[in-house]
Amino acid sequence: MISIKTNIHTVNQALINKLQGLADTKALLRPVAFDVLALMRERIHEDGLAADDSSLGDYSSKYLKFRNDNGRGTGGAKKRFSFSRQLEKALDTGPTEKGYAIIIVVDQRLPLDNFLNKKIKLKVKKPPKL
Repeated sequence: MISIKTNIHTVNQALINKLQGLADTKALLRPVAFDVLALMRERIHEDGLAADDSSLGDYSSKYLKFRNDNGRGTGGAKKRFSFSRQLEKALDTGPTEKGYAIIIVVDQRLPLDNFLNKKIKLKVKKPPKL
């Protein structure tokens, strides 16, 4: 006679617990928000693409000169919104009533003028309109 020992009840309960965990949308949406944020950063600030995968456009020649004069001329004319990286660093995820969202966190202690004057140590004019 053959006797069989199994842990099917333990495995079954573990699967039920995992499935019930999926019902908690906040727990599921948090890692999704982080993944979306990483994709957004890459798409906007590295590839220079809009949500529909079209180009964000090109910088004007005046603005390219401004970028070059301030040591930010690498990357060509394609818009990437990364002069000070302040916008890119401000993107984050945060909880909402229904889950998680992509948010912009603004640090009032780091205005653009402080970045330009202290980090680059140049007298910088305001950028021309794009």
